[in-house]
Amino acid sequence: MRFGRLLFLSLLILLSACGEEPPKAKTPIPEEATQTLSQPRFQELENWTWAELAGEFGAVRYGTVPERSPGKGHVVLFPGFSAPIEIYFETLRELAQDGYGVIAFDWPSQGGSSRPLNERDKIHADSMDGHLAAAEAVLAQIDGNGPLYMLASSMGSQLGTRYLANHPDAFNAAIHVTPAYGLNTGGTPEWLARFMGNLMPGEDYTLGSQDWDYNPDVLMGISACSSDLERMQLWQAWMIEKPELRIGGMTYSFLDAMFESAEISASDAVLKSIKTPIFMATAGQDTYVQTPVAQKGCETLENCELHHYEDAKHCLLEETDDIRVGLIENMRAFLARH
Repeated sequence: MRFGRLLFLSLLILLSACGEEPPKAKTPIPEEATQTLSQPRFQELENWTWAELAGEFGAVRYGTVPERSPGKGHVVLFPGFSAPIEIYFETLRELAQDGYGVIAFDWPSQGGSSRPLNERDKIHADSMDGHLAAAEAVLAQIDGNGPLYMLASSMGSQLGTRYLANHPDAFNAAIHVTPAYGLNTGGTPEWLARFMGNLMPGEDYTLGSQDWDYNPDVLMGISACSSDLERMQLWQAWMIEKPELRIGGMTYSFLDAMFESAEISASDAVLKSIKTPIFMATAGQDTYVQTPVAQKGCETLENCELHHYEDAKHCLLEETDDIRVGLIENMRAFLARH
């Protein structure tokens, strides 16, 4: 009987949210919204080269900088959900200055990579297998025999974990920042969230999502991702500067694929199979992923060191300097040891 009531309640909530809403007026974009792009730390790296790679996953955009110190190796960026490469220029520049070559790519259906639907603002996939195939294809383009290091954030860490399990000898070491091993469903049980989502057309936006629109709250310093105003303005600025990067939200099919992939990446079978040294960073104020699930994952991994930043929000690589500087130094020390 209790299950029946829950089922009825979930259907009621779902159906009540299915009514069509009239299109909302676009928010005017103020002139100062792109000012952050003038800062050198946020600009494209020196000697940066863009390229594109086509395959079963569509067309994937990627960029590279060669090693400044021969034999130093390459750091490969596995980006987070919805984040284009441009968001990471600051971090990639710091690694390049240390002598590493860097390579970064946009996941299928986001950034400058191709979109499977005609509605470009929708992030869509029926499974994450195409994402893993794209990562494998990009890695095959790396020229050189030096060491490889993974730098992965959020969804990128989730997929990066699966990649390490599938390719145990690919990387000398990996950095996982706020891994999406468990998604935050706002208190709704995961089974219920997935059940409700599976009742909806797979190519529809998830509840609350819509095409990209300028978010004035960012200029006011309001963000659940990071407490650093300028680094959060950067997201808006790049999507104003390059409309092809714009993302509105995910579809129900993509959400279900993310749940499935998170379950795989956090499984004991996958985690216990990985021998690669792992640096894991978690955030105490994370509202996007379940920090305890990630920390349990670190305990299950054979060779994982955990660094927890209690005052940080989810986007650790874009956090305030009082948090980020220590994180970058710890990352640098970890890479030097491996």
